[in-house]
Amino acid sequence: MTDYLNWRSKLSLEQVFAADDSLSYPSYWRDNMLVLSSLSAEKGRTVVKLLTKESGSETVHKSECITPASFSLRTKINEYGGKPYWLFGDELVFVNQDDQCLYVQDLTYLNAQNLTLRESNLEFEGQPIRVSVKPTEQERYFFSDVVKLDNDHYLCVVEHFESQRGAAQNQCFIGLVERRNPDAVPKPIVIGADFYSNLVMNADQTKIAWVQWNHPNMPWDENQLFLAELVNLKVENAQEITTDPVLSGSSCCQLMFAPGDELLFSVDYSNATGTDQFWNIISWNCASGQRKKVTKETLEFGYPHWQYGDSRMTMLDQRYAATIGSSIEGDTLFLIDTQDMSYQCVYQNSSTLQSLNSDHNGHLLAIELTCDAKAELVTFVIDEYPEKPLGVLKNVVSVASSSPCHSFPKAISKAKPISYSTRDGKTSHGFFYTPVDHYGSQSNAKYTKPPLMVMVHGGPTARAYGHYDVQKQYWASHGFSILDVNHRGSSGYGRSYRDALYGKWGDIDASDIVDGVEWLGKEGLIDPERVCIRGKSAGGYAVLRALTQYPEVFRAGACYYGIGNLATLAEITHKFEKHYTDRLLGEPYEAENASKPESIYFLRSPLNHIDNIKSDMIIFQGGEDKIVPPALAHEMVDALLVNNINHEYVEYPDEGHGFRQSANNIDAWTRELNFYRRALVAADL
Repeated sequence: MTDYLNWRSKLSLEQVFAADDSLSYPSYWRDNMLVLSSLSAEKGRTVVKLLTKESGSETVHKSECITPASFSLRTKINEYGGKPYWLFGDELVFVNQDDQCLYVQDLTYLNAQNLTLRESNLEFEGQPIRVSVKPTEQERYFFSDVVKLDNDHYLCVVEHFESQRGAAQNQCFIGLVERRNPDAVPKPIVIGADFYSNLVMNADQTKIAWVQWNHPNMPWDENQLFLAELVNLKVENAQEITTDPVLSGSSCCQLMFAPGDELLFSVDYSNATGTDQFWNIISWNCASGQRKKVTKETLEFGYPHWQYGDSRMTMLDQRYAATIGSSIEGDTLFLIDTQDMSYQCVYQNSSTLQSLNSDHNGHLLAIELTCDAKAELVTFVIDEYPEKPLGVLKNVVSVASSSPCHSFPKAISKAKPISYSTRDGKTSHGFFYTPVDHYGSQSNAKYTKPPLMVMVHGGPTARAYGHYDVQKQYWASHGFSILDVNHRGSSGYGRSYRDALYGKWGDIDASDIVDGVEWLGKEGLIDPERVCIRGKSAGGYAVLRALTQYPEVFRAGACYYGIGNLATLAEITHKFEKHYTDRLLGEPYEAENASKPESIYFLRSPLNHIDNIKSDMIIFQGGEDKIVPPALAHEMVDALLVNNINHEYVEYPDEGHGFRQSANNIDAWTRELNFYRRALVAADL
């Protein structure tokens, strides 16, 4: 018999971090598909792959990288970035990681499925051409939400960095990029707000719409939705839609123009009840200014804007729009009839749908993450319309790969949604996983219950999902039960649950975690004497708070680029989150006060309670992290040394916020597993 922690797994870390298998941001191109993918053999270089149907098959596709070796796609706008490419007919526009410039790649050179090469405009046979200004040591530009106006101009959301001002003072605007003059700086045409996103344009290129917001708000708190005319490359008659009393104080996202001069978007409201506290869809008639509620569900048709470009709404054809509504149990695909704004469900499953795309001819493309298999590229064929009900046929796109295909174990641990009472009489949520035994090992009688690993998501305005995650399967197959916490402040449960963390960050999130651990112990599902906790970024902060505030509960903790000193974070963080901590703590940051014992910044900084820790710690950090810089990790390590607390510190010089290189992730997880094995066994000696 053997301890849970000595179980052998059929999952290797090479399989877990096989980035070649990852697909994101799919798009239809002609009769083919484009997807974003990462090459683990090339240190996570991100490329666009062309998927073309194998001869004689409707579902099996061959894959070919079409991004030249000297390029890697990634936008660093607002640090968190997002979708780095946009498709306009046969023209692929993307952001290159190294210089953050926009490049145009003409796809007509491709001979996929006997595509006929276009005789004109064959610039460099598919070699990308730079169309935005090169960076200098003094200034550089970052781009997203690219819209093509004509053959000479692109409209984009732009972030401008100047070294003399510093990153926290970056200027954001909507600007014009001149393709024929790549050395010209982007020309601002909408300016004045702190941030912009969700830039869209109607079919005849006469109107644009966008979302903007200002400090101290985050985009999911309150933003402004604007509609304007586009005349001779200039914005005219801009009107703020959110001045409508019904939309005041709302958060808007997922903008899309529909036929009939309609603008569709998702909106939720502060201090709302019922369906109004969930992101539901509204239509706004651009001509009359009349609005209409389209969906009225306790589902989320939007989510917090951390990154750009993940579409949850698209036009299926000239009449119907497709959209995704999310619940904790899974996602639902709806179709909206834009003639009368009625809607109906056409597909529902206990899965997550991401990056919805359309060929505008009755076919949809998306990434589906189910509860029992890795992410798949799927298509939906909608038929029987305009008659109702509409029919839908789902197909899984099988991608043939030249790299070795990993065989994943059939035995998996499925997420079970749980809810439990908190110490203050409220309810918190999460997902629970039981260990999965790949080799039929028997647990030692001394350990009749499995150890628990608590996982805490980042954000903190984000959420844990219940779909299949090979990373969680790795830990479950090594003998851990898992509590994946959606503490108060998480998204996906409505606005009131999301806003409940404001003023209480580092307090109720930590207590929600501990209440979940205690509930599992009372239910007899875990060994309460062998509990560890891991988290990244804001989740790393939760780890440190839990270890310092509830030292008796945990035996080990792993913190990835976490926050030990809130004052240091507030002092050196980037522009996007400059005032985020103020609202989370309920106290504006003032340097002279933040170090005083009565300040919430001081009271809720784990660094100031480090002597409470009774567990072992391992800390991981990226040397190039701009969001949670290494200085915060160094402060924690120094304090751990002073207090003689057993710990390990690992810094990867070539990683930023979120490790991208497979070799570094494999090294970190190898260290982490061995760390837990030592700490949790030693705790019982």
